Amino acid sequence: MTLRMLLISLSLVGWLILSAIAGTPVPPASGNVPTYLGDGQRSGRMPPSLRKDSGEVSETWRYPTGSRSVSTPIVVGDRLVLGTGTSLVALDIASGESLWSVPLPSTVSTAPAYKDAALLVPLDNGTLQARDFETGKLRWATPLASSRLSAPLALGDLAIVASTNGTVYAVEVGDGRLAWSVPLGSGVTTAPSTDGAVVWVATNRGDVVAIDPGTGAVIWQVATGSAVDTAVSVGDDALYVAGADGRVSALDPANGALIWESVIGSSTKASVAVGEDRVFASAGRGISALDAQTGVVQWQIPMPATVAATPVVAGEVLHATTVQGSLSAIDVESGRILWRFDAFRGSMRPVTADEDRLVVIDISGDVISLAPDLQSHS
Repeated sequence: MTLRMLLISLSLVGWLILSAIAGTPVPPASGNVPTYLGDGQRSGRMPPSLRKDSGEVSETWRYPTGSRSVSTPIVVGDRLVLGTGTSLVALDIASGESLWSVPLPSTVSTAPAYKDAALLVPLDNGTLQARDFETGKLRWATPLASSRLSAPLALGDLAIVASTNGTVYAVEVGDGRLAWSVPLGSGVTTAPSTDGAVVWVATNRGDVVAIDPGTGAVIWQVATGSAVDTAVSVGDDALYVAGADGRVSALDPANGALIWESVIGSSTKASVAVGEDRVFASAGRGISALDAQTGVVQWQIPMPATVAATPVVAGEVLHATTVQGSLSAIDVESGRILWRFDAFRGSMRPVTADEDRLVVIDISGDVISLAPDLQSHS
């Protein structure tokens, strides 16, 4: 066994022990959201920032990026990091003040990831970069493809990304060296997912593929019967896949066998968010809550416009944005709308949260921080 594989194995063992103790999925620790959709499971679980009784929100700061090409942000400690046009920007999450901004050789339209004080930045020209978290200074750059990369998955000492050219790549976080690559025969537009031991990706033609992260070997591959443009969401006992035809499928992580499927609409554009005992999916102008074990619909609610971004779960509240400019807070148990915020121009990105606020990305490129409105309690 090579040293790299030994380190991966030790890291995975530690992760599995923690998962067995705490259960999965779990919210990001200490208010951090270090990767796309909160964690490597792409569960959409965020820190429980706002309680059901927090009341309505108001804008606390706004940062105009000046670009319509803005990635989903990540949150680590007291800063928020995102790609905007051909720049990578770090903001103070409490004030919105710019801490640093560095130029990039290409646009970046998917979320970076944080690992070992480094930012893993997937460029649209097919290059993966590592940059210092404190300064944005370049550590290394590895050209991988001639097409756009997905949001990275940090697993052990590897950064794993997929490309629209249909190949999945694993790169050493320390030095950017290519560890392995595997062609899948169809483009991948969404981020890889993991339970800590296996990596899953969904292809545009509708295949879900399980990959050994130590070697890049394909463990199994199954066809879902529908194109998939969203990340695989990993739950306790199942993988959840939203097909472009409006079907949500639950698959056995061991072999990809179908556990259940449920049709919730005519099309889906977002991944499934994973709660404690139910999962949440959007289709067109509606959001559905499904029993995680059976797929039976628990509730369905209409939205004022199309939901194009994955809803996120923050404690007892589900947050969902629409393309025409509304953010809704929804009680996860009942589907009741707790409040709705309409003072922005719409969003194609998932909500990001820390312990005190929500952050949304306006389609005009503005980064907007929202916190409970104290006047709503007076």
